[in-house]
Amino acid sequence: MRLRRLGVAAPAGLLAGVLAGLVMAATFGVGPAYAAAARWGLHDFNAAGGVEHSFSWGDLPASCIPLTGDWDGNGSDTVGAVCPVASNGLEWSWFLQNQHDGGPTDHWFNWGSTGCLPFVGDWDGNGTDTPGTVCGGSNGEWQWRLRTANAGGGVDISFGWGGTGGCWPITGDWNGDRVDTPGLICPANGVWNWRLHNFNAPGVVEYAFAWGGTANCSPVWGDWDGNRTETPGNACRLSNSEWEWAQSDVNAANGVNRLFRWGSTTQRPLVGDWNADGRATVGTTTLAAGAPAPPGGYSLPLPRGAAPRSEYAGPHHDYPAVDIAVVTGTPSYAVVSGTVRLVDDSSCGLGVVLSSAALGADFTYCHFSRHAIGNGASVAPGQLIGYTGNTGNSTGPHLHFGIRAGGVRRCPQSWLLAIYDGRVPPAPSSLPTTGCFF
Repeated sequence: MRLRRLGVAAPAGLLAGVLAGLVMAATFGVGPAYAAAARWGLHDFNAAGGVEHSFSWGDLPASCIPLTGDWDGNGSDTVGAVCPVASNGLEWSWFLQNQHDGGPTDHWFNWGSTGCLPFVGDWDGNGTDTPGTVCGGSNGEWQWRLRTANAGGGVDISFGWGGTGGCWPITGDWNGDRVDTPGLICPANGVWNWRLHNFNAPGVVEYAFAWGGTANCSPVWGDWDGNRTETPGNACRLSNSEWEWAQSDVNAANGVNRLFRWGSTTQRPLVGDWNADGRATVGTTTLAAGAPAPPGGYSLPLPRGAAPRSEYAGPHHDYPAVDIAVVTGTPSYAVVSGTVRLVDDSSCGLGVVLSSAALGADFTYCHFSRHAIGNGASVAPGQLIGYTGNTGNSTGPHLHFGIRAGGVRRCPQSWLLAIYDGRVPPAPSSLPTTGCFF
């Protein structure tokens, strides 16, 4: 019951370098020192109501990814976060808390590559949630790497499963056997398409169904009715800044078993079993909630805190594109699912072309200082693909970002601003070809 990193199935951008103080403190065995901790509000019911558990924990950058899970096997999900290691930006640092309070971090360790998406789950059925990562493989299949202890070390379970095209990976206990296993969510025609697998090994899709609308919604999942099986849900942003939660109790194209409003959309949605009663319920956090979470299936190309909103709106100098000023070494992320082609030339410098067959568009990134992904790799929204820089034809450190659809360059500003504001962006083919450059 386990995740869960929620809101979007892909993480928001991560700002390497700002965690030096956290890593230094943890290195000396005192755990991270927090000054202005994130707020967490947890609700014990799938209905409107108050906040049963409210506390501050985690003075972490807004770009870190919130987690929830049962880290000690006591039946209660608690909070955590995963962030890139400051010293190299290549490993994930995991911070896990065993109580609903602002006490010291109970588990801190480094594990997994930041070139992959982080997850948590109970991979062996022992009641404890532990880390995992999933990476897009060159063969168009997701590569799953699972760790069965909350500590650094090797990979305990590794396998390939699920196509990367137009889908992103999730994990959950889909059949009630107490083991979390892979799944995919694929948006199509305004609906979430769920593809769920019951084994941590290659195999077929055991459950395939469509459920939940994508408009202004992010998919969530949990054991809503206490029968040990995790099933779909939706967290949708309402115009009055409330979250509206929809939940289904079966892994099928079923109706909605529960519909209620709870929590502010100025905070990120969470799911977990906060009181060990066997049911997943809702929560929110201010961690990574500086603005609305990106809509499901999309990510900003940079950490939210790396550039103000105005940088995404600025005109380009001579053709449809946008230049976003950021310091060298800022992580850059896949905005959608797709396949990458590495670029290294005198104009773009080091860069990436991310091709999305589902959207019929190519997304171009230029002037990286280094790549973080291999040529031909499949990626998910929010997956690290490189670090910004000043290579190629560039007059200063920045990210050049462009969109090409229908064979022509398109103005990316309105597309990026929609994601920044938490809205589903327009189809790339509908974007204008003029009015965004001088």
